[in-house]
Amino acid sequence: MAIKRVVVTGARGFLGSQTLPSLLDRGYEVFALSREVVSADHGVTWVQGDILDPRSMQRVLENIRPSHLLHCAWITTPGHFWSAAENWDWVAASLFLARNFAACGGKRLVAVGTCVEYDIFDAALLRGEPCREDVTPLVPHTAYGQAKHGLGRMLHHLSAHLHLSMAWGRVFQPYGEGEPEGKLLSHVAGALARNEPVLVTSGQQKRDFIEARDAGRALAILLDSDLQGDVNIGTGKGTSVAEAARLLGHLAGKPSLIRLGALPVRAGDPPCLVADTQRMQTIGFVPLRTLEEGLRHLLSVQGLTISEAS
Repeated sequence: MAIKRVVVTGARGFLGSQTLPSLLDRGYEVFALSREVVSADHGVTWVQGDILDPRSMQRVLENIRPSHLLHCAWITTPGHFWSAAENWDWVAASLFLARNFAACGGKRLVAVGTCVEYDIFDAALLRGEPCREDVTPLVPHTAYGQAKHGLGRMLHHLSAHLHLSMAWGRVFQPYGEGEPEGKLLSHVAGALARNEPVLVTSGQQKRDFIEARDAGRALAILLDSDLQGDVNIGTGKGTSVAEAARLLGHLAGKPSLIRLGALPVRAGDPPCLVADTQRMQTIGFVPLRTLEEGLRHLLSVQGLTISEAS
């Protein structure tokens, strides 16, 4: 059997770190990329390199000669990444990475996209229908979404030219341990842990919340498959922001701290973003955790005692 050797970019990040256990479980020799030196850990070989330094990445790929590449790295500075000019630096660096991966004998590439590549104001989405890879228009409304969408299109064309098997995983709303500060559910959980009132909107917006460990497992399954093209990664279930916030408050035993309607809905906030997950289902991915189970884990890492669900 041929050795499956994968390089994971963004391996210390929120999603990238969650892919490592599943990749090991699937028999991969895992090389995790980091800008800083990290000791070998639980079967993972950490490699120092910088995506934005082309020569650094060329050396890494030439030394490892991976068969697979899972590209999770991107700018994630809270509040900044939506409009940052650096998004385009990541597009250029990612294209260089793909070319060098192919030049070093690579065969299978999976890169991480985002649900905000879709037209969040499409009429079908406004009616509450899910985002479908082959139907929903791709009209991103932020620099981040535009850069990701542009990279995905270019990687599809480049991969065909380089004879790479390639999939683009559009991740919906991941949450969980290690979630960047300021994201919705981590913000609510953190405020509850500090015993502070949680000011939120009316919360009618529906989201497809997927626990980070499930999202990481989905990416590993996608990498290990032959599925190509755009692939939604979510649960396929829509949950209102209000429902998620109330559940967090209940599980923390502090429901009175959840102040729905205390904030206005942010301009441009889509009313519904839920994945159609039929393509992921064809390769055997089913989320292992319910929203309640995921939120229990999120609260537990905040050090909160969890109440019994009603």
